[in-house]
Amino acid sequence: MTDKDKEHVVDLQHIEFDKNGIVRLALYRKETQRALWKSMQQFKDIKPTVPKNKK
Repeated sequence: MTDKDKEHVVDLQHIEFDKNGIVRLALYRKETQRALWKSMQQFKDIKPTVPKNKK
C-alpha cells in the first residue's frame, strides 16, 4: 500500500483562516483550549534536561 492509497483525515475545527489567508489556532475558543491541553498531556511525564554547564 502506498501513501496515496491511505485516507488522511484532517481536523480543522480548531483552525481559523482570515481574509489574507493567515492560519491561526482559535485559542479564544474553550473547545480549542481543552483540545490543546489534552494533547499536551502526552508530554507531562517528560522531564526537562538541564545542560551540564549550567549551575
